[in-house]
Amino acid sequence: MTSSSAHYDQVPYTSLPFPQTQPDRLATIASLFSLTPAAPSRCRVLELGGASGGNSAPLAQRYPNSEFVCVDYSSVQVAIGQKVVQAAGLRNIRLVHGNILELGTELGKFDYLICHGVYSWVPRGVQDKILQLCRSLLNDQGVGLVSYNTSPGWRLRGTIRDLMMYRAQFFSAPEEKLQQSTALLDFLAESVPQEKHAYGMLLKSEIDHIRSLSSWYLMHEYLAEVNESLYFHEFMTRAAQHSLQYLGESDIATMLTMNMPQQVGDTLRRLSGDIIQTEQYMDFVRNRLFRQTLLCHVERKLERALTGARVYALHAASNVQPPDGLLDPNTTDAVSFTLGGSALTSSEPIIKAALLVLNDAWPCSLSFAELFTAAGSRLRSGTAFEDATTLARERDQLGAMLLRGYTAQLVSLSVEPRAVRKDVPSRPLATSLARVQATAGDKVATLLHEVATLADLERLVLKLLDGGRDQAGIVELIVTEVLAGRLNLQHEGQAVTDATRARELLGSAVVELLKRLVSKNLVCPDGWPVKPA
Repeated sequence: MTSSSAHYDQVPYTSLPFPQTQPDRLATIASLFSLTPAAPSRCRVLELGGASGGNSAPLAQRYPNSEFVCVDYSSVQVAIGQKVVQAAGLRNIRLVHGNILELGTELGKFDYLICHGVYSWVPRGVQDKILQLCRSLLNDQGVGLVSYNTSPGWRLRGTIRDLMMYRAQFFSAPEEKLQQSTALLDFLAESVPQEKHAYGMLLKSEIDHIRSLSSWYLMHEYLAEVNESLYFHEFMTRAAQHSLQYLGESDIATMLTMNMPQQVGDTLRRLSGDIIQTEQYMDFVRNRLFRQTLLCHVERKLERALTGARVYALHAASNVQPPDGLLDPNTTDAVSFTLGGSALTSSEPIIKAALLVLNDAWPCSLSFAELFTAAGSRLRSGTAFEDATTLARERDQLGAMLLRGYTAQLVSLSVEPRAVRKDVPSRPLATSLARVQATAGDKVATLLHEVATLADLERLVLKLLDGGRDQAGIVELIVTEVLAGRLNLQHEGQAVTDATRARELLGSAVVELLKRLVSKNLVCPDGWPVKPA
C-alpha cells in the first residue's frame, strides 16, 4: 500500500488479541441499539490488516462453526501466522496476503468486519477503500469496527511524532531510527524547562508515555510513513459518503454523557443537535486521541434510548463485591457492591439478590432468565413467588441495573455465554492455540480474548494441558525435565535433583499453578472443544 509497509517486514508488528474487537462484544452493542446481528458462534468475520492473525486466530479457536478471513499486506506477517494456525490445527481461518485496494467481492459477504490499527496509518485512498468495503462486504445487519487516531488528543501527540520523524530521516536502519529519535526527545526534555512551561510539560508527559511502550509499537505508531488523526465528525462525514451510519463505540461507556460530571453532561445535551455532535463535543472535553467506532448500513433503524428490556436476551457476569457479612438481601437498606473505585448501589431486594448470585457464579455468566430465577429463589428462600405485577416490576429493575452496570463497566453483557471455568478439572485442557503460543513466548490468548503473560513454569505447565493428563501426570513430566537438567528446581537456595523430593515440591506447586491458569481464563470449560458442525 505504501513504502512504509516494508517496516512491517523488517520489524514485525506483535499480533495479539484485542478484546474490543471480538464478535460477541460487537453483537452485544448492536443488539442494545436494536440491530439483530449474527450469532458469534455462527458468523463470518473479515479482518483487514490482521498481521499474523493474533487477533483472528483465537476467535477462530473459540468459534469453530464460524469462518474468519484475515488479510494483511505483509507476506512475512502472513507466513508467520499461517505456521501458527497450522500448528494449532485451526481449519476455519484463512490468512491472506493481499492489498486492501485490490479487494472486491470475491471474499463474499461478512457479518463482522474488523479494521483495527490500520485506518490512520494508510493513505487517504486506502482509508476510503476500507469504508467502501464496510459497505459492500457487510451483510444487512452487519457491524464494522474501524479504529483511528482522533483530534484533538492526537494532535498534541503528533507534535512528538514530528520531532521523532525529523531525526529519523537521517538514518536508514529501523533500530537506529528509533534509537536516535528517542534520544532527541531525551535531549529536548533535559533542555526545555518544565516548571510553568507548557511545552516542557508536554515533552515530559509524552516521554514518560513513550518509555512504557515496546520498540515495535513505537516504530509503527510514531515512525510510520503515514499517521494522521482526524476529528470524529470528519470520520463520520466520510462514512456517510459510503452509506454507513454511526452505530456506537466498542467501549460503550464512552458514549454516555451520564458518565461525565452532571453539569458537563447537561451542557453537552443542550449544545448537541444529534449524536454526532454530542460525540464530537465529548471528544473536545476529554481531549480524546483514539476511537474504535462501530458502523452499520444507513438503512438500519437504530433505537438510541437504552432500556432494561434490551438485556433480557443477554448473558451477564460480574465480580462486584458485596459488603462484608451481607447474606440476606431481604432488607430495604441501600447496599453498595463495589469493584475498584466504582459501585452499584441499590435498596431493591431483587437487585441485591442478583448481584450476590453473579458474585457466586463469577467468572461464569448467567442468562437473564437464569439470573432472574436464581435471584428470586434466593430472595424468597423457597416461599411462593410473588404476583405477576411484582415479578414484572422486579424484571424491569433487574434489567435496568444490568444495563447501568454494563455502561459503568461493572457488569459484562454478552449475547452468548462466557467460555470460562472457575475450578480446576481432573484433566485440565488448554486450547491448542494457547499451547502453541506458550511454546513460542510468554504471551498467550485467553478464552476471553485477552492477553495473559506467563512465567516460565506457567508456560511449561500450560503446554502440558492437552486434556489427557491428571495432576500427577503433569508433575511426572515436570520431574522428568528437572532430572534431565532442562529445568532448574530450587528449594531454599539449593538445586533439587532427587526425584522424590522434586515430586513433593512440585505437587503443591502444580496445584497452585493450575489455579492461576484457571484464574487467567486459560483452562477450558467442560464440553470443550466445541466440534465443528
